[in-house]
Amino acid sequence: MGFINPKILGCYKNGISESFNSVIEVARKRPLITMLEEIRIYVMERLYRQKIKGQSWDLTICPTIRLKLSKLKDLQRFWKVISSGYQQYEVRLGYDAYVVDIGSRTCACRTWQLTGYPCVHGYACIASLNRDVEEYVSPWFTTSMYLNCYRYIINPLNGSDMWPHVDYINPLPPKRRRLPGRPSTKRKRD
Repeated sequence: MGFINPKILGCYKNGISESFNSVIEVARKRPLITMLEEIRIYVMERLYRQKIKGQSWDLTICPTIRLKLSKLKDLQRFWKVISSGYQQYEVRLGYDAYVVDIGSRTCACRTWQLTGYPCVHGYACIASLNRDVEEYVSPWFTTSMYLNCYRYIINPLNGSDMWPHVDYINPLPPKRRRLPGRPSTKRKRD
């Protein structure tokens, strides 16, 4: 697949965790079992909503990728495609030139390799051959792959009043410990 900048990957991972933390912000302030129950309910509902959303699509490619491809369709008409060999092309606009290999699904700008769908240069090559651009999109972005991600379910549970009683000691909160350093005073100096 090629080199992926770790800074970009780190930002992407951090964005996912930050969005999840913002959703469970209220639940995080609750006692442990209540917090876990609220998170379980949220994830259970989200999995169901995403599955229903994906089942309503009658497309092979997810709608967000289809929208991005439609934007590229408008931009690709300005690029001139020059055939260089079997499935290899040079795509030019003014002094800018990029090498595109349709067979290996690569472009010199590296956008195709990083995103999984053709860049504007790749789109121009595919359009010049009168082929369907959706055939050159990575299988990651198919509706079947999307539905595969949400095929799992979280089973519903009865309320805590119906849980079986056990003879264990109830968990206690952690002991308060004295923090290092001089304790702060909470008086008003006025």
